[in-house]
Amino acid sequence: MGDTGEIVSKPIKRAALLEHFANRLPCLIGMEACGGAHHWARTLVKMGIRSS
Repeated sequence: MGDTGEIVSKPIKRAALLEHFANRLPCLIGMEACGGAHHWARTLVKMGIRSS
C-alpha cells in the first residue's frame, strides 16, 4: 500500500528493494515466484515485512 492506503503494484529493481521497504511501516506484500524469492522473503521478514 502506498502512503495514502491505496494498493500499489509496481516493479522495483533489486538494487532498490531493501531501501524501498526500509522506509515503510511493516506490511504484507505479495511477490512473484522466482529463483530469489525465498532469499528476499527471509530478508524482508527480518525487517518486519510479511510476504505471501
